[in-house]
Order: sequence, then structure tokens, then C-alpha cells
Amino acid sequence: MIPRFISSSTYYTLYFFAKRSVWRKMKITEHGKKNIPRKGAVIFAANHIKDLDSVMICGAARRPTHFFAKKVLFMGGKKLSLKAVTMIMKMTGQIPVKPGDKELNDRAFAMAETFLKRGEAFAIHIEGTRTNDGKLHKPKLGFTKVAFNTHAPIVPVALTYNRHPSVHFDKPIPYDEYKDWDAEFLGDEVTRRIAKMSGQEISPEFSELINKGDTVVLESLIKKGGKPS
Repeated sequence: MIPRFISSSTYYTLYFFAKRSVWRKMKITEHGKKNIPRKGAVIFAANHIKDLDSVMICGAARRPTHFFAKKVLFMGGKKLSLKAVTMIMKMTGQIPVKPGDKELNDRAFAMAETFLKRGEAFAIHIEGTRTNDGKLHKPKLGFTKVAFNTHAPIVPVALTYNRHPSVHFDKPIPYDEYKDWDAEFLGDEVTRRIAKMSGQEISPEFSELINKGDTVVLESLIKKGGKPS
């Protein structure tokens, strides 16, 4: 049984105060907002450039959104900021994952499917880790299995960091459109649409795992409202 988390009203209250300070300070812009389904299941399939990406998606989506986050973010720590990070992760229903931990990761995908079957939103970085060279790398196809199992529409999302950070939402790909595609074709199509928005070169290789910076972004936003890497 997957528990329900904070109410929508509490989520939007946190969202309002966080976004008001962070978005203005960092001058984050949003594009394609009309492409965001206001209700019902949706998968936000995004590229991954910086630690800030997941925060940007959750803020721009304007609806409670679950995403995969490294297990270390759920482990707390001695510092108050680390405890706050863990509290936020758990209160907002984010999903812990860890490279190489098959049992944990299988549970994570099952949890994502449960949220989607409830009509909620799920976000995932399809490369599996941040890009190490600025290119858009070959997608991991776990998100396609979630899509085929839940019939949720997929919204490609591009994060860019040119003059200012930006979030770009493409038109949804409905299940009726992708239901006859195979997983590899679906992954390639989502990648192509993201690249068109982000301007990134597509690489045929998987991105190398980047382990550093797990808690930097949320700690910096909680403590200082600073600009994370």
C-alpha cells in the first residue's frame, strides 16, 4: 500500500513560497505551459543537466509531482539542512533510488506506476544521470515500461541553462499514439523531441554516472536561497 502524502493545499502553499523566492532570484523562465495536463496521469520525461533540474520541473509543473531521487536525500544527517531535505523528500512523496540496488529500484518503478494509476504526475530524467559533456545521451528505457503499463501520456521536458535557467514542455504524446511503438523507438522519439527544445547534440552512448552533488541543490536553497550548480 503506497501512502498518500501532504494535501494539495499544503503542497501549493509550499510551492508558492519556494517558487516566489527561488524563481525570482534565479530568473527561471517557463515555456509551453499550455502543454501541461492540469489533471490525470502524466509522465514528465526530461533531460538532466544540473542538480536543479528536478526542482525546476516540480515548480514549473504547477501540480504535485513525484520523481526519482537518490537514496542519500532520504537519509537525513546531523545538519539541520540535511534533516530538512529528508523531510521535504518524504512529505512530498518523492521516490528513493540507488544505482545498482535492484530491489530498491524495482520498488521505485512500482511506486511510480501506483502514483500514475491514481492519476498523479511522475517525472524522470531519461538519461538516468546528469550529462557529463553537455550532450543528450542515450535514454534508459525504464520509463517506457512505466508508460506502457499505465497508459499515461508522456510530456517531453527540456531543461536549458543559457542566459537564465529555463523549463520547456512539449506537447503530450498520448498512449494511443505510442501504444504500437517498441520501447527503443519510444525512447528515441522522446529524446529527439527533447533535443529539439534544448538544442543539445544527441549522443549514441549512455552518460557516465555522476555521484557528486547529491544534496547540494536542496541544501543551498534551504539555507541561503543560493544558486546551486
